Amino acid sequence: MKRWVIPAVAIGIAIFLLTDKGRETQEKLSTNVGDWVDKLLRINETVQEKLQQTQSALEHFSHALRESAR
Repeated sequence: MKRWVIPAVAIGIAIFLLTDKGRETQEKLSTNVGDWVDKLLRINETVQEKLQQTQSALEHFSHALRESAR
């Protein structure tokens, strides 16, 4: 029985996408995916910048600790 679950779901989705409502849903999703990707890229850039700032601050702090230990 378990072997038929995934193919049955795939067939159900395929049939749904052939309907008018399915095509509308697919168009909405494909339009939104581009927006989601752009947002994720901006978030990724922001997180990358913050990580670089944090790493720089930690390196500065480490250098200061080494200097004060001498």
